[in-house]
Amino acid sequence: MTNPPIEDLLRPLAPRVLGALVRRYGHFDLAEDAVQEALLAGATQWPTEGIPANPRAWLVTVASRRLTDILRSELARRRREEAIVEQTLAADRFAPGADAAAEDADDTLILLFMCCHPSLTQASQIALTLRAIGGLTTAEVARALLVPEDTITRRISRAKQAIKDSAIGFRLPSKAEREDRLDVVLHILYLIFNEGYVSTAGSRLQRLDLAGEAIRLARMTHSLLPEDPEVSGLLALMLLTDARRDARSGPSGELVPMAEQDRNLWDRCEIAEGIKLVDETVERGIAGPYLLQAAIAAVHDRSPSAETTDWVRIEQLYEQLATISPSPVVELNRAVAVAMARGAAAGIELLATLEDDKRIADDHRLYAVRAHLLEMLDRPEEAREAYEAAASRTGNLVQQRYLRNRAARLSPDGKAAPVSTPSPPTPHLGSASGSDRPGSAQEQLRPDATAAGRADARALVLGGGGSTGNAWLIGVIAGLFDAGLDVTTADLTIGTSAGSTAAAQIAGASPVELLAAILATAPQQRPVPVEPGRRPDPSRPVTDPLDRMRAIIASAEDAADMRRKIGAEALSTDAASDGTWQAQWRTIVAARLPSQLWPERPLLITAVDAETGEAVVFDRHSGVDLADAVAASCAIVLPYRIGKGSYIDGGFRSNADNADLAAGYGRVLVLSPFGGRSLQPPEWGNHLATQIDELRAGGSKVETIFPDGDGEQMVGLNAMDPSRRLPAARAGYDQGRALAANLTEFWR
Repeated sequence: MTNPPIEDLLRPLAPRVLGALVRRYGHFDLAEDAVQEALLAGATQWPTEGIPANPRAWLVTVASRRLTDILRSELARRRREEAIVEQTLAADRFAPGADAAAEDADDTLILLFMCCHPSLTQASQIALTLRAIGGLTTAEVARALLVPEDTITRRISRAKQAIKDSAIGFRLPSKAEREDRLDVVLHILYLIFNEGYVSTAGSRLQRLDLAGEAIRLARMTHSLLPEDPEVSGLLALMLLTDARRDARSGPSGELVPMAEQDRNLWDRCEIAEGIKLVDETVERGIAGPYLLQAAIAAVHDRSPSAETTDWVRIEQLYEQLATISPSPVVELNRAVAVAMARGAAAGIELLATLEDDKRIADDHRLYAVRAHLLEMLDRPEEAREAYEAAASRTGNLVQQRYLRNRAARLSPDGKAAPVSTPSPPTPHLGSASGSDRPGSAQEQLRPDATAAGRADARALVLGGGGSTGNAWLIGVIAGLFDAGLDVTTADLTIGTSAGSTAAAQIAGASPVELLAAILATAPQQRPVPVEPGRRPDPSRPVTDPLDRMRAIIASAEDAADMRRKIGAEALSTDAASDGTWQAQWRTIVAARLPSQLWPERPLLITAVDAETGEAVVFDRHSGVDLADAVAASCAIVLPYRIGKGSYIDGGFRSNADNADLAAGYGRVLVLSPFGGRSLQPPEWGNHLATQIDELRAGGSKVETIFPDGDGEQMVGLNAMDPSRRLPAARAGYDQGRALAANLTEFWR
C-alpha cells in the first residue's frame, strides 16, 4: 500500500492542530500563523525524512514551539499567563495539553463555531472558516466566493483581529447560539464540499480531501443537531453527490457526464445512507434548500439508468427550490430539468432569462448548458461556439478538455481531439533567426508579448541543457533570489527544452522551494542510455542523440532543412516504438510542475513541428495545456503529439536558447546552460552570440549568465546525467549569489 500524498494528509490535520493550539493557548490569530509554518515544515521534511508515526502530534509540537516563540517575543511570559487567568473561567483554566484531544467535543467543531461568531460579519465568517477549517488557500477561497483575492485577504485579516479583540472563549456555544450560527456553518460546509467535488482550478477534476473533510464536518454537525432538517439535508446531499465520484472520471482523468457514467461504480452504501436521511427528514414535513437539493440528488441516484430518470419530478423539485431559495444557479439547473422533461427549446427559452444576470452571465456553466441544449436542437455550429466559450471560462483543466473535445466533435471535419489532450491546438508560428520564414518572430507573437517596445520591459531567457541544465538554472535563479534579486518578475519569460521546464516551475513556486526540492532528492545513478519507446537490445548499439544531430547537421543545407530532417527521423523512430512513451513522458513532465496552469505573466515555450520543420511557440492562448507545451519543448528523440500535431525539442528551433524571441524588450537576461555553444555552423546565423548582437542592435540591453568552474563541467559534459543534478544546482546557486550584486542595477 502506498502512502497518501502529503497534501491529502496535511489538509484534514490543519484544523485539528489549530483547534488544539487555540484551546491551549488562545491567540487565534497567532496560532493560525504558527500552524501554517508547521504545515510548511511537514510538507518540506516529510517527503525526505518520512511521515512521523503520529503526524498530528508532530504538527502540534512544531506549531506549539513556534507559537511559544511568537508569544515570548510579544509579551513577557508572566504577563501573558496572568492575562489568561484573568480572562478565563475557573472551570476552563486547566485545559488539556495541546497534543491531547478534548474528551467532550471535537476541537475542529468548536473552531468551526468560533469562526462563525456573531461579532464577525457573515462574509468574514465564511472566508475565515474556509481558510482555517477547510484548509483552502486565499486564492481558492476567492474563487469559491467569486470575489477578488485581495478582498478575501482583508476579510480574513479583519476576522482574525476581531476574534483577538473580543477575547472569544474556546468552547462550544450554547444551544441558542448554535442555532443562530447554523445557517453560516452549513453554507461554509456546502462551499467546501463544492470546491472538493469540482475544483475551480488546476489539473484535478475532484479534490477528494476537501470533499471528505466537508462530509466529516457535516457528520459531526449532524451528530450535534440530529433533528435539524437542513443539517440532515446537507449531509444527505453530500453523500448522494459524493457517491458518484468514482464514475465521474475516465481512465485518462477525463470528465464523464452523468448520462454516460457507469452506475455500477456508484457507492451504494453512501446512496443508501443519503436516501434514508432524505426519506426520514421529508416525513417530518419541513423542506429547506439543502433537503430539496438532496431530494433531487436522490431521484438521480435511484434511477438505474439515465433514460429512466424522472425528469418531471426533478423539474417540480427545482420549482420548489426556486420559490424558497431563488438564485441564478437554481434557475440554470431548472432549465436543464425543463429541457429534459419538455424539450430543449423550452430549456433554451429559460436560459435567455439569465443572460443579463451579472452573477452568472460570464460563468462557464451557463455556456456549457446552452451548448448542450443547442446540440440537442441540432444546431452544431452554435453549440460548438458555446462549448469553446465555456472552455475558455473555466480554470479546471479536466473540464476544459471535456468542453474542447465536445466542441471538436462538432467541427466541420467531424474529428474529435484525443481525450487526453485539448482540441487541436493553434500554436503561433514564429521565425527562427534564419530566413526560412518571412517576417520576424516578434511580428507573429500573440498578445503575451505586448510589453515589447518598452524601455523598462524585461525578458528572461532560459535555455536548454538537459537534466543538469535544468538544475543549474533553478540554482542560479534561487541564488539571485536569496541575494535580493528576483528575476521571476520578468515581463516575459522564454523557455526552451530544459529551460521550458524551469520557466514553468518558477511560474508556480518560489525558486528557493524548487532548489530545496532538488537538494532533498536522493542522488540518482546515471542510467544506461536506451532510446525512449524501445526495449534494451544487447545486439543493437546505442546511438547518442547528439551524434545523430551532428550527422543530420552535416547533411543539411540550412536550418530549415535541418529541422525537417530531425523531425522526419523523430517520426520514423516513433513509428518503430512501442507507443507507450507519450503517456509516460507527459506524466513525468507534469509531475515536475508545481502548477498545471499557465501563469498570468507572459510565458513562451518553444518547439518545432516535426512534420513541417516549422518553428512553433506556445503560450497561454494556444489552447494547449502547460504540461503538454513543456513536454513538446523537451522531446529530443521522439515527437510529442498534441491533438493532430507532432512536436520536437524547442532547441532545434534556432539554438538551445532562442533569445531572438526577446526582440523589442529593453533588458534581456539570458541564462544559457550550454554557454551559448551550438552544433550548427556559424553561417546559419543561429548562434546565441549572433542573436545577442541583433538584440543589442535593436536597442536591447543584454546580460548573459553561463556556467563557470564546476558548473561548466557538469552541465556541458553531463547534460543528461541525473546524478549530476545536485552538484549542478549547488554550483548554480553559488554563481547566482555571486552575480546578484552586479546584475541588480541592470535588472531593476
